[in-house]
Amino acid sequence: CKNGNEIREYTSSGSLVRTIKLLKEHVTYPWHAVQLTDSQFVVCHWGPVHGVSLIDERGRVTATYRNSESTQLLNGPRHLTVARNGSILVVDSNITRIVSLNSSLSSARDLSLTSDTVLNRPRCLYFDESRGRLFVGEYEGERVLIIDNINVTFK
Repeated sequence: CKNGNEIREYTSSGSLVRTIKLLKEHVTYPWHAVQLTDSQFVVCHWGPVHGVSLIDERGRVTATYRNSESTQLLNGPRHLTVARNGSILVVDSNITRIVSLNSSLSSARDLSLTSDTVLNRPRCLYFDESRGRLFVGEYEGERVLIIDNINVTFK
């Protein structure tokens, strides 16, 4: 919940399981969260600076990849998906790119796409790991791109 500054976890039938309040000094304006383990989530957020953070069950940041006063690493992290190896793919919608982060958020790289693949304000992702396919939903392009042969491993 972006305006409530919290993560709400629901069952598949829509019953609320729990609410995790995010600490405002670390994370505000969360856009999307994915549960990694029973006690940890990865969250893309826009405040207090744009970034991606690992959050524990008490709302505390355990790791983060975000902008600082001297660096502009992300400019609109909007949606994310997680691969089995723990790599995290993030839509950086304002720069129109997809960033691949390692599981500890200590390393990042732009996901290389083919030269004929032009993104138009991407907003959401789904990674079909068994086929190596990435589905990218666009806002302004009003389309879903299917990108084959995606490799998210870090060397």
